[in-house]
Amino acid sequence: MYKKLLLTMLLMLAVIVETSILPVMASGPIDGEKVKDTLLELDKKSNLADYKVLFVATRTDNPFNDPNQGVVFEDCEATWTPEGNFAMKVTLRYEHPPVFGHVRSNNYLPVDYDKKEDLVVWRAIREYVLCTSDRNDLITKYKIFTVNSGGKVTEKGTNVILTQFPVDKPYSVYQFKYYRLPMGRGFSSYLTTIETSEALPSGFLRLKSNGSCGPGFQGKWEVAVDPGADHLVREAFFTRDSESKPMEVVTTSGIVKQDGITFAKNGVYKSISGFELSVEVTGLSKITETNVLYDEVVSELNKKLPHGASIVDMRGDKTIRKTVE
Repeated sequence: MYKKLLLTMLLMLAVIVETSILPVMASGPIDGEKVKDTLLELDKKSNLADYKVLFVATRTDNPFNDPNQGVVFEDCEATWTPEGNFAMKVTLRYEHPPVFGHVRSNNYLPVDYDKKEDLVVWRAIREYVLCTSDRNDLITKYKIFTVNSGGKVTEKGTNVILTQFPVDKPYSVYQFKYYRLPMGRGFSSYLTTIETSEALPSGFLRLKSNGSCGPGFQGKWEVAVDPGADHLVREAFFTRDSESKPMEVVTTSGIVKQDGITFAKNGVYKSISGFELSVEVTGLSKITETNVLYDEVVSELNKKLPHGASIVDMRGDKTIRKTVE
């Protein structure tokens, strides 16, 4: 009797193990267009959800292409209104003060030095982004430093640059792309015709699609979608037409979910140019009362620009630059 009971239990355990493994191990063709439609719906949902996401971004790029200038940390807050308007505030921190670099090393050019041959360094300290149906603006506040060959750093003042981007429908949130992709979202707008699709043994869904990564950059995407994590993209490669190496690579991990919105906890975006951006989502919340962040960004962008500020207007066929008198 005991042996019979033991055999029954072992058989039941085998069935449980087998049925729990089968969904993970299953592989084969899937409906790629349906998966793409799901990504599109989830992206639309996150654009109209009236929420705020907090995240920290880390990057190493700088105008001089010099790793000695150190790492940049960005404390970011982004929000959407129910109408689909987008606003973001970025506070920038730096690993260490600016350092001196010799002319024509890395990307140091003669124009980067003053009459004393001290290096002039502009460091962004705050950014505000606003994208609505009639404006797509970025305002950046800078501190300006000089560094002499002996390494002495002197703060010389501040300045402001307003950049006006063209408005598309849906509104092109150019400034948010490189943060959003490492959150596992935003890929649907870059995919066009699905060429192949399959379920992988890992449980992920792999799509190979024609598409783009921005105006003038046509090619093919390969993305791995995680249906067990609200269809977050876990890995993505974009290879430009006529090229053999990926131009953009994105990887994500973890999950943050709140009020029906889901993002990857961590992600990394890399481009073939060497640009690399790491993102960690630290907070996600529904807006239940006044959207204080949105109001703050609107207020900043509606302020009168100070004397000496620059305006870069990219809304027409040619970029127009002017200085506020």
